[in-house]
Formats: sequence, structure tokens, C-alpha cells
Amino acid sequence: MNNDEQNFMIDDLKSPIQEIKQKEHILLVSQNQFEIKAAYLENLQLRELFIEKRQNRSLVNNIYKAKVSKIIPGMQSAFVEITPDQSAFLYVDDLRYLNVDDLEDKEIFTTADQLPQSDLNDSSIDLFTDAQMNAQTSILTDLQVATDTISEEPNTYPIIPTKQPIQQMLHEGQELLVQVSKDPISTKGARVTTRIALAGRYLVYIPKMEQISVSRRISQEAEKERLEQILQQLLGHQTPLTEIIQVERASQLPKRIEGGLIARTAAQDCDFSELQEDFLRLYQIWKNIQKEMDNPKTHLPSLLYKELNLPLRVLRDLSSVQLSQMLIDSHELKNEIVDLINKYHPNLIDTQKIKVETEDIFEKYGVDAEINRALNRKVFLPSGGYLIIDQTEALTSIDVNTGKYVGKFNFEETILNNNLEAVKEIAYQIKIRNLGGMIILDLIDMEKQDDKDRVYTALLDALTEDRIKCNVSTINELGLIEITRKRERDSLIQTICEPCFYCQGNGYLKNPYKMTQEIYRELSMQLPKMQGVHKVKLEVHPHLYHEYFHDSKAIFQHILDLSKSFGKEVILMAKETLHFEQFLYSALE
Repeated sequence: MNNDEQNFMIDDLKSPIQEIKQKEHILLVSQNQFEIKAAYLENLQLRELFIEKRQNRSLVNNIYKAKVSKIIPGMQSAFVEITPDQSAFLYVDDLRYLNVDDLEDKEIFTTADQLPQSDLNDSSIDLFTDAQMNAQTSILTDLQVATDTISEEPNTYPIIPTKQPIQQMLHEGQELLVQVSKDPISTKGARVTTRIALAGRYLVYIPKMEQISVSRRISQEAEKERLEQILQQLLGHQTPLTEIIQVERASQLPKRIEGGLIARTAAQDCDFSELQEDFLRLYQIWKNIQKEMDNPKTHLPSLLYKELNLPLRVLRDLSSVQLSQMLIDSHELKNEIVDLINKYHPNLIDTQKIKVETEDIFEKYGVDAEINRALNRKVFLPSGGYLIIDQTEALTSIDVNTGKYVGKFNFEETILNNNLEAVKEIAYQIKIRNLGGMIILDLIDMEKQDDKDRVYTALLDALTEDRIKCNVSTINELGLIEITRKRERDSLIQTICEPCFYCQGNGYLKNPYKMTQEIYRELSMQLPKMQGVHKVKLEVHPHLYHEYFHDSKAIFQHILDLSKSFGKEVILMAKETLHFEQFLYSALE
């Protein structure tokens, strides 16, 4: 394996679908007046975690009749109103993708060098060869709306982005049908796209794009071909092979349907009827959206389609997993979920597997402990090593350390084992913490290329369990690995934490020596001005008073000597209301 700058996509690793029937898969759902949580456990080990605040529900996948409120040519973007009090960000490349027949003489992107910069910077973009790019570019990146990683092979209905500037494509006040692709994160608003995608249990329907694809996680070529054929038949591009299926389809769907379909991993081994039932539901949703969009009585802006609530959304996104049971801590929530499943999604789960446990299920199954562990900056490894995880606005850095792990035989083996253990934990922490954007791994330096290859392969294997797309570089000469992971929602820390009100999110305070310096400098300038004053009251934070000034006079002696040089006496006092980095002084008569 060459240690070069080439990037490898996790989804390019063709591994067979894992056999899950022998494992126990449990979904926990808990709610209170503040939030609703869901946790997916495999053999009692936490694998997926979802937390949603009741007052801040996710907007992703919601579809709106929106109004263009402002166009920014310099950013090639626009703001669109999706509710009367909320705007979203629309970039030009999320605006329009044209069929080849509509292009005529318009300029198109055909190489990676000509790709829009926003897509090149997106952590979830694949760079294809010229031949692939001509048909595909980055279009399917944003179509992974709660779906598996999907095949991105060219098809007979290529869709290519126009290079037309946004100010020629939109005008203020214009109506648009948009779908939220990213929730507001930190100070950034929601991001929307006009590339609508409706996700079901087995399929994803793309109404405005002629695209047929199958999940890459389905590795058997014969199964891929079978599914592609069924998708073509569902859309009316091909005639079903049997007369029974022809009659069945004709009774349910129009002769030919615009748009495209993506088969998810859960579609493997499904027959025509199961896939048709899923598609029929998605197609009906789309027809209802179109009806509301075209209705002049529909308010502008207006919500036309609301994504499933968290429990049903998680069930759908875990559609490739055969759940052993679903445990809920509320009879009311169970009844609500069962009613919705029976009414809209009868194939999501056997409702007999849904049970109620009134005790704290997140505490009972150790999920709360894992959440608390995922909030720590330092994460210990089983053998004694540890990780230091620092999450910032720009990137997340993960530093690997041996800690107490000293190995058994030789130094190289110690480093290798520690790194192997670390990358497995890193993949887990990335997923549980929902880290997105740029992630830098600082491994312990390894001399042998074989050792580097083993660690790199182990990292790729561990990341294959992540449903969110990752792009991983090889280990460079500094022992660093770069990972980019699509940022779909707030990280765990952003969801349940806030910056420290005391240090303003810095994570540190000035030390006592720096505080003494500042006090000394201030008094040296002000004491000469205090004519006729013999005593000065100096108030500091209690911790500074007790630990450094009062009980141990050495650090405070410089201030005492200064005051004596001006013929004044400093009276030291502790004041509870002061911040550690604050102090007060005044004349004392």
C-alpha cells in the first residue's frame, strides 16, 4: 500500500452483508418533557444514538413551499423563507440539475477541476473519472437522506449541473419547492436543496431525477441486476416479465412515472410486491406534495411534508437490521408508535416486538454511561492507553497515547497494538459523538510500512459500520490520518452541552501567577495617584485568596513590597461574587 495522498472511500470496500440473525438487536426509545432519545444496541453494545430536543426538532427531509427572500451573487447563493420566521440557505449547485435534453448550448461541468468549489469542499464528495463525472458529478451526495450509501454508477439518464449564475436562475419573491438537507448547526442556518428525495423502508424516490441505483452494500451482482430491473419496471421503463406482475402494477401505478429510484440495503431479497408497496406510498406522498404546491390557497411559505418522528425515523434508517425487540419507557408513546406503524408503515417492525419497560431503560442497558463517556475529553482504552479528543469549530483532533500500556515483548509491537486498539475506539467515538467535517487522527509513529497498513486497514474495517459516509486518507509521513465525515446534524456535545459560562468556552483560566502580574501592574500605576490614602482594600476571588495569597504569602509578597514602597498598606479580602480573573481595589479609610 502506497503512503501517498490518494483518498479511498469507505464505501468502495466491497464487503458482504453481515449476518445479523444470530445477534441480538434492540432499539431503546425514551422520552420526557424535554427530549426524546433512541439507542440501537447490538449484543447489548451501543451502536447508534439519536437525541432530539422537543423544542428543537430536526428539520431534515421536511419539504416546504418556500419563497426566495434574498439573492447573494457574490456567494452564488440565496436565502429562502421556509417558515414566516425562519430562512434557509440555498447554494446554486443545490438549485437545479438539468437533463441532457435540456442543456442545448449551456456550459456544463465535465471534469473534477470544473466542479463547483462547494462540492469539492464537501466532506462527502467522491471524485470520479472524467467519464463518470460527465454523467454523475456530486449529485447523489445529498440524496443520502437517511439512506444507505448508494451506488453512484452512471446511468442512461444523466443529470448534469448548469453553470448558470444564481441571479439568472432566481428572483426575489419566487416560489420554490425545497427540502432541508442539513439542520441548523451552531451559528449556521439550515441548508436546503431543490433535489427532492423521499426515503422509504426499501426505496428512495427521486421525483425530478432520472436515476436508477442500488446500495453499494448489496455486493452480489445478480441481486443488483434483479433490483435494477424491478426499479425500471416500477417506473414503467420496462414491462414486468410476468403477466401477474403486469396486472398488479397497472392497477396501482401510471404507465410511466417520472423520476428515479434507489434501492436501499433492506431491499435485498424483497419481491416485486414488497417494493411496489413501498414505492406506492412514496409516490402518493409526492403527488400530495405536488397538489399542495400547485394549490394557490397554500400559504407561502408553507410546510408541505413533515419527516417522521424520531422513533419511526430510526426504525426506517435501521431497516436492514432485524430487530429482536423495541423497548419503550412509556405506554402512551408505545400506543402512538404502534398506531403510526399500523397506519402508515406496517412493514417497519412486527408490533408484537414492541414492549414497555417502565424503569429507566437507558440506565439499565448502560446507555447513559456511554453517553457520559462520550462527553469526556480523555477516553481510556482497555489496555491502558487513551485518546484525547478535542472538538473545535474547524475540525476535531484525536490524539493517541500509550498511557500506562507498556506492552509485553518489544517497542514496535507495543505501538502497533496500541494503535490497533485506538482506531477501533476512534471509529466508535466518531459515530457515537456524531463528529462531522474534518477529523485529524494523530497516531503513535510507526516505522514499519506493514504496521501502518495493518492499522489503516483496521480503521477502514471499523468505519464500515458507520452509515454516514467517511473519506479517509492514508497515513502520511507525520503519522496523521485525515477523515472527512458528512455533517448531517449537531454533534452529541452540541446537542446536550453548551460552552462553559465561567471560562466562556475557552476551557482554561489565567493561572495565579498571571493574575498576580496583572494586579501588580495595575497597582503600580494606580497607587501613586492615590494621594492621602494609607490603606487600600484589594478584593480577589476566594480560590486565589485561600490557595495562593492568604495561606502562602510567597506569591503575594511582591504586591506587599510594592505597596510599602509607596507608603501604603494593602488589606487583602476574598469576595465570592468575583470571577477568578477579576479583582477590585479601593481606598480604605
